[in-house]
Amino acid sequence: MGRKKIAFTKSPEKIIMETIDKFVKENPANRRKVDGGRYWDTPLVGFASGKDPLFKRYKKIIGKFHLTPHEIFELTFGKDTRSKEVSVISWILPALEDVRKSNRIRTKFPSLLWFHTYDFGEQFNIRLRNHLVSFFPFSSNYFPF
Repeated sequence: MGRKKIAFTKSPEKIIMETIDKFVKENPANRRKVDGGRYWDTPLVGFASGKDPLFKRYKKIIGKFHLTPHEIFELTFGKDTRSKEVSVISWILPALEDVRKSNRIRTKFPSLLWFHTYDFGEQFNIRLRNHLVSFFPFSSNYFPF
């Protein structure tokens, strides 16, 4: 069974955003077991150049061990990739309003809905990440997550 080819030439950002949004809306792993509601609302998606100076500043802010996008790319694909353009895709999965409301009234411990979102919702985030990696036309064997 061959993989469907994807045309990224016209608007790669739009295609990626639609892919993430659709997965969040439709994937059953984004359903809470406790009441059937969703963990995550509409995702916020952003893109950055791997050359953004912010990534180099992270080495000072976080530590020298922190890798820039280009360093990760070189470790994964080899040194001959130095001239390649690297893009970083980031997303935020906002908790739904009912989860935020249920947690807002708590004073000592998180609400049950918040706890479920934190635990099972993170498992969903891992599935979303794997889905996005498998969506790209290169082999996902390069990525250990």
